[in-house]
Amino acid sequence: MATLVSDLRAQLKREVNIPGFEQLPDVTSAELDGYIKDGFWEARLLGMLDGYTQTDGSEFATPTGAVIKKTSDSGDLEEYLQQLVVMIAGFKMIRLKILNLAINIRGVAGPVEFEQQASATTLRAILQSMSDRLEQIKQVYSDDLSQGVSVYFDSVLQRESSELQGLLITTVL
Repeated sequence: MATLVSDLRAQLKREVNIPGFEQLPDVTSAELDGYIKDGFWEARLLGMLDGYTQTDGSEFATPTGAVIKKTSDSGDLEEYLQQLVVMIAGFKMIRLKILNLAINIRGVAGPVEFEQQASATTLRAILQSMSDRLEQIKQVYSDDLSQGVSVYFDSVLQRESSELQGLLITTVL
């Protein structure tokens, strides 16, 4: 069979939420599915999950909805790889929440004052924890998941590397 994207929603919610408190209560199921798909494709861009693809699931009578499957057949995404996709999706969600935080709002109208501060400390701690876990996984599974792939997060280094290899600038991510 294949792995339904919607089956990973509960894992993603556990990844980003503190027990008993929902960080992103207004996120819809469709948005969660979108983050999961984005997490899958980002893993592919990092050179992992090379033997997998994500489709709309229309080739199956059941299940319906988006699926992640092996490219060579319709095999499931293994559980440890499901967790990798969920971690990347959660990382993206928390990063966006931090970027959207209003850190300090102060309003004054005559004798009335209002001040609100939103702390990003907890979210930064979650993001750092997720980042550390992702880095550990990349180191442990580097032989299995990223054969022959170089990933640069520095645009100058990226450009210099592509020029040395004779690659067109548009072929470098």
